[in-house]
Order: sequence, then C-alpha cells, then structure tokens
Amino acid sequence: REAVPVLVDIAGSLDPSLPESEERIALLRDAISSMDPEDELLNVLDSPDMKYRGKSFAIEILGITRSKKAVSKLVDYLDDMRRDLRRASAEALGEIGEPGSTGHLLEVSQKDVDAHVRRSAIKALGNIQAKDAFKVLMDLLEVEKYYDVIEEIVESLIKIDADIFLADIPKYRDNVR
Repeated sequence: REAVPVLVDIAGSLDPSLPESEERIALLRDAISSMDPEDELLNVLDSPDMKYRGKSFAIEILGITRSKKAVSKLVDYLDDMRRDLRRASAEALGEIGEPGSTGHLLEVSQKDVDAHVRRSAIKALGNIQAKDAFKVLMDLLEVEKYYDVIEEIVESLIKIDADIFLADIPKYRDNVR
C-alpha cells in the first residue's frame, strides 16, 4: 500500500489522450483498486505535492471503490478551480451514491461555468436517483443550451422517475423530444 502514491503519480503523469497510455492507466487503476487503497488515496488528495492529474486519478478510484470516507473531500473538490477535479469529483460522488451529496451536486448542475462539470453532476444525480433533483432538472431542461448536457438531463430524469418524465413528452422542446 505504500506504493499507492507512487503509482497514482505515475498514472497522473501519463497523457490519457495517447492510445498507449490508456492501457497503462487501466492497469494502474486495477492494481491500485485491488490494494484496499482508501486511506492512501485520501492522503493523496491532501498532498500539496501531487499534481492535479494524479489527484483526478485518485478521485476516480475512490469513486470506483465507492469510498464513503471520501465523500466530504469530494464535495470540497466540487469547488476547486481546476475543472478536471470538479468533474472527477462529481462523477465519483455519483458512483458512491451518497444521498447526502445531492444538494452539492444540484448546486454544481445549475451554477458551474463548465458544461462538462454540469453534465457530470447531472449524471451523478441520475445515478443516485435523487428524487429531490427532479424539479431542478426539469427546470434546467428548459434553459440548457448544450445538447450533450440536455441528453444527460433526459437520461437522469428517466432514471429518477421515468413515468412522470415520459408522461409529458409532447410538451417538451423539439431538441428534447
């Protein structure tokens, strides 16, 4: 387990856009996930020496392993200035499925300046199946301009309550139907 920070740093140094890095990152993710790495990954998030891509990688694994201990740190990262850390945190919170993070994800889904981050928060709300998000997502459906975000809103609304959402489908804008 002492190797976890080193492996996270290596994974963070790889360029995920390069095809040869994809396999290495997947192998490192699997290796770290198999080590019961929760405490070490939480320490990585606190480390000022770890670069943001390493932290993003650690956040991803905390989501995959459904770390309940990570929820408060992930909620804090929803306000980080780095888009990739906000997006990774929203995705991880959705995988963990902690209902207590719903309010924070709702705020991000409405207010984050980055559409990728908003989309990740919306997806997380759908994964959590947060009933209290339904009305907010319906309101967002009326104002969101990016098609990929609209698509995610629709998918999340269906996950949360398909019957109610589909009952009103003729009333939706053309780009939703």
